[in-house]
Amino acid sequence: MREKKAKSGWLRALSVTGVLLWIVLPLALFGVVTMRTATTSVEPPRAAYVTVESATASTTRPIALGLQWDAGKILVAPSWTGVVQEVLVGDGDEIADGSPVVRIDGIIRRAVTTPLPFSRQMTTDDTGSDVSMLNDYLRAHGYSATEGKRFGWDTLVGVRAFAGDIGVPQSSSVTSFDPSWVIFLAGSGAVQKVDFKVGAPAPSPGDDIATLKSSLVDAVLLESAPSSEDNSKDTTASVAPVEPTTKATEEEVLVVNGETLALADDRQRVSPDSLGGLAAMVEDGSQSVVAVLRTEATPGQWVLPVPGVIVDPRGATCVKVRDDDGVRSVPVTVVGNADGRVVVSGNLKSADSIAIYPTSISVSCK
Repeated sequence: MREKKAKSGWLRALSVTGVLLWIVLPLALFGVVTMRTATTSVEPPRAAYVTVESATASTTRPIALGLQWDAGKILVAPSWTGVVQEVLVGDGDEIADGSPVVRIDGIIRRAVTTPLPFSRQMTTDDTGSDVSMLNDYLRAHGYSATEGKRFGWDTLVGVRAFAGDIGVPQSSSVTSFDPSWVIFLAGSGAVQKVDFKVGAPAPSPGDDIATLKSSLVDAVLLESAPSSEDNSKDTTASVAPVEPTTKATEEEVLVVNGETLALADDRQRVSPDSLGGLAAMVEDGSQSVVAVLRTEATPGQWVLPVPGVIVDPRGATCVKVRDDDGVRSVPVTVVGNADGRVVVSGNLKSADSIAIYPTSISVSCK
């Protein structure tokens, strides 16, 4: 009996011990794993290093040009009589001050660029601002004219010479200037269409006789092209002026479609002398065109992969240089790009080792 009770007690103790081990052992193992996890730190990704190179090729900075066009000018008929005998301009021809436009009743009618259209016949001793305008026009084109606002003898001599050049009958005896000899031209341009018909009566006063193509009047430097919504074409009305948003340095050269264009003195727009060449490269009325500012390589410029340049939250730009004392920040200025890499200027040396950090790491220039 005693032996049976002893055996029963031993079995009971063994059972209790098994239960305790089943509960305690997993807890102990969990504690060990937790302790290891808590005491083990994950090493952050390390930077790779590249050697900086001296820039030898030219660098480019992509920009856009904002284009401003004027409306296509329209030439209108003065007070004419007679028949159209010959049309002297055609589509694409350039009309400028002094250009012959049409022959009516044997007289060649020329385009003239004056502050205002001539509106009356003028003769000896007439005075006024329009007489002054006539005198200025005659002198500017090599004819004699009286000084000031009076139609004097010299003005009459100049008018007769002008009349002879355009085919006015008996020009040596004319006594007045006839405004129907000329066509007012607000500004030069290429002809888009003409509205004369040979053999037809001369157009009535105020009728459209020719339309000029819109012309490029300004092109300014932009950091980027306008949005597609703003990049519509408008060839029938003037476009509001566009303000420049970037400026070329003294070393930068403007290039469009492989052609170099001169910049104005302010380095923010295309020189007026180059607007004609630019207009020939773009579609009439387009409001922007892609361009680049190119800089030839100079001492003190360096080439490195794009990720090597750090722009920290404060807007500072730098690179991290590794030396014997560790890693230090060196301020740099981005000049442009060349062959898919970034070009910078700064206090670097050709042997410097530049850190390339993973994009997941935020790095300060401090």
